[in-house]
Amino acid sequence: MNIKLSQGMGATLLTIGVILVLIVFYKAYQEYASVNINLGNSSDVMQAITSSSGMLIQLLFKLAYLGLALAAGSILIKYSIPIIKEEKGEEKKD
Repeated sequence: MNIKLSQGMGATLLTIGVILVLIVFYKAYQEYASVNINLGNSSDVMQAITSSSGMLIQLLFKLAYLGLALAAGSILIKYSIPIIKEEKGEEKKD
């Protein structure tokens, strides 16, 4: 890389990525533990889905948000590792 990396940039990005992944895991488990699906007394599958569609859409939006946050955290982790390796290589050269 031609850009001069500041000291600790890779470690900072790695820390932020790991914290983000842990927050997503905690929030996902929290949502999983709190979901209470009530299909009611309907004998028809379509009626049960229709009656619970609001909750399903809300869970879909939460899942999409958690997926984006997890992707961002994993990208930070993925690109922070080479930065850390490059910082270590620069320290050995000096």
